[in-house]
Amino acid sequence: MKSNKNKKIKFAGFAAGLVAFVVPAVALAQGTFGVNSLQDLIKLFTAFNVDLLIPIAFSMGLLFFFWRGVRYLYHADSDEGKAEGRRILTWGVIALFCMASIWGIVKFLQSDIFGQPVRQDLPIRYRADY
Repeated sequence: MKSNKNKKIKFAGFAAGLVAFVVPAVALAQGTFGVNSLQDLIKLFTAFNVDLLIPIAFSMGLLFFFWRGVRYLYHADSDEGKAEGRRILTWGVIALFCMASIWGIVKFLQSDIFGQPVRQDLPIRYRADY
């Protein structure tokens, strides 16, 4: 019974925080963190996910793929280890291809459909606007 009460309190706190963040943007009042509308909030959320979380997930997938590749080489003497390693590495290549494809599709949608420019990070000496 206490666990259910804690869940309700956490949900109420989350809902209150969300309302406090979104209501000024919807009422066209003072925005928070450069968010002046619900569309800006959605752009901020998608930019965070695309620019930070997807590369982290891709890096973790690549790290897992290399780690399983090393394990495959380590267990190359047994037929069972070879078969399992080959199966995992095959699915790893498929998963990395899917992640890269989805990342490209999301970047396309973000830049061409929603009009949010794709950020190109160049060193300062190569930028024209310094």
